[in-house]
Amino acid sequence: MTSNAFSRNSLKTRVTIFTLLIFLISIWSLSFYTSRIAQEDMQQVLGEQQSSSLKLVATSVNHELRDRMDALEKVAAGFNQALLGNPAALQANLDQRPIFQELFNAGVIVTGLDGVALASEPTTAQRRGLNYLSRDYVTVALTQAKSNIGRPAMDPQLAAPVLGMAAPIRDAQGKVIGAVAGLTNLKAVNFLEDLVGNRLGKSGAYVLLSPEDRVVVAATDKSRIMQPLPASGVNRLVDRHVHGEGRTTIATDAQGVEVLSSMVLIQVADWRLVVSLPTDEAFAPIRAMQLRLLLGTLLLTGLAGGLIWWMLKRQLAPLLAASAALTDVADARQAWQPLPIAREDEIGNLIRGFNRLQSELGQREALLQKVLDTSSVAIFLIDPQGRITQANHRMAEMFGYSVQSLLELEYVALVDPADRDTVRQQKGELLKGAIPTLNLDRMYTRGDHSMFGGHLTATRFVDAHGQDRGILGVIVDITERKRTEEIVRQLAYYDPLTGLANRLLLRERMTQAMLTSKRSGHHGALMFLDLDNFKTLNDTYGHGAGDLLLVEVAARLKKGVREVDAVARFGGDEFVVLVMDLAQDKVAAQAQALVLAGKIRELLAAPYVLTLAAQADRPQQVIEHRCTASIGIALFLGMAFLEEEAIKRADIAMYQAKAAGRNSVCIYDAQAQVSA
Repeated sequence: MTSNAFSRNSLKTRVTIFTLLIFLISIWSLSFYTSRIAQEDMQQVLGEQQSSSLKLVATSVNHELRDRMDALEKVAAGFNQALLGNPAALQANLDQRPIFQELFNAGVIVTGLDGVALASEPTTAQRRGLNYLSRDYVTVALTQAKSNIGRPAMDPQLAAPVLGMAAPIRDAQGKVIGAVAGLTNLKAVNFLEDLVGNRLGKSGAYVLLSPEDRVVVAATDKSRIMQPLPASGVNRLVDRHVHGEGRTTIATDAQGVEVLSSMVLIQVADWRLVVSLPTDEAFAPIRAMQLRLLLGTLLLTGLAGGLIWWMLKRQLAPLLAASAALTDVADARQAWQPLPIAREDEIGNLIRGFNRLQSELGQREALLQKVLDTSSVAIFLIDPQGRITQANHRMAEMFGYSVQSLLELEYVALVDPADRDTVRQQKGELLKGAIPTLNLDRMYTRGDHSMFGGHLTATRFVDAHGQDRGILGVIVDITERKRTEEIVRQLAYYDPLTGLANRLLLRERMTQAMLTSKRSGHHGALMFLDLDNFKTLNDTYGHGAGDLLLVEVAARLKKGVREVDAVARFGGDEFVVLVMDLAQDKVAAQAQALVLAGKIRELLAAPYVLTLAAQADRPQQVIEHRCTASIGIALFLGMAFLEEEAIKRADIAMYQAKAAGRNSVCIYDAQAQVSA
């Protein structure tokens, strides 16, 4: 058979092309490797330099913030109740602290417990009398009694973004009586601008981020101050910075520019300080070198191609005669059968390896068919010894391992430790054929030791040759279903406002309590509580105030009872306390119940401080309200009467307590009434 020298069927042409490809792959790989290593080395050096610079700036930012916070705390320690009660003296005191005022370019304020500014600097800002409770830094200092740095926000007086920080003022007993706050105008010359306003190189820039509200606090480019960051999921680099991933990396920033970026934490304020250098500037020298390397590689490629063609033309001439003996192989279009091995030589070994490969592919095809026939997510195979031999990627995701890590585990290591003996028994029954399949819910443990519920379907797996390969298992993660069931249970058994048990759950617990009382011979008690004058609060301040009061009452009730007792909201402003394990003697049990009821009554009678949210027609309001409760008690012993009768008796006693003048306790007794 003859052919053109440049035909694609020509052995010389193919060997030339393949040899040239090998050479090209080698030289281009070397070129790429050299360029890549050089770029990585430069990236590492630049990253280290960039990180060092960033850490110095971050240290300075931390020190500046700490110095200002220390100054606020020292000034706050010098104020007292008498000084706060004399605004003129307070203002004079503030005027005498010019160094303190210099720390905050937008001034300082001193507020009372109600958030109203009592004194401020500079006085020209006219801040006295303004309420600063809407500023988070003031609210935290007053309500949580701790120094803090607030979120950057627009100040209506300055019409500029302001960073506020505040420290609480305490009286001699340590009670918070006010706050002192310092304000920094981020658009004006400030300490942050001095630290992050410089550039790195020609075009590198610093950016100070507040991750909680995803906003720029300060930046080399001042126009970015108070600019919002892209939403979560829009830019991976921004998301990594927000989540605190600080390693130096190359990525595209929010402006669409590829940059070499580093990040460190500003721990005093939980901010992120980021420095970014465009890769065009960072890798300009290495890219010039890469261009020269590319030109050299192209030149060598042309030279090598010509030399290889010339060499093959001379060396492969004898092989052209052998090509005439070769024929085309027709397409068999039939089921595959092992190829016969004519001779035990290199070609025979090649055919034997090919046959073995086809056999292994057949087994894998059988496994693949099993997988395709299964609609579940996590799929795995365990051998008769219980070790995982195959697993899919979804299983790795579900359990928090890599696929390779799963292949090093026993299946029982993924199961709740309490179920492992049962799992081993079921595995043996499956392998023996005692049970055909498993289909059940089971608790599993992830790599981080957290638990989740899963539905398991498992069966024996026999390959195409009839060999027992172990057990094939499939796991539809039923965590969401369990969560939904728990939500339904919460809605069915618990009051949505207070989180206390509702009537349905109360009756179940009463039944259990009466059964327990019957077995132990100890009395139990049902306390029925009704808030006095609750309607007055609702009528005066609205239902929102009433809801706040009910939530606080629920909290006090849970605090006032014992661990063995139960608290429920019966409806409206009515609550029920189920008391367990009182004395066997009725008189002693009555005395115990009265003591507990008296304690509850005292807890509920203490003043309530309720913060009403701002409305369209009124600002946020803090009121102090006093509320008492009338309590009726019904004792029970065993199953002497039904739950409804116990509730009825306690209700009657409660109305007797109201009739006795409210804020009192009455015990229901068919013969006599004991009250306190």
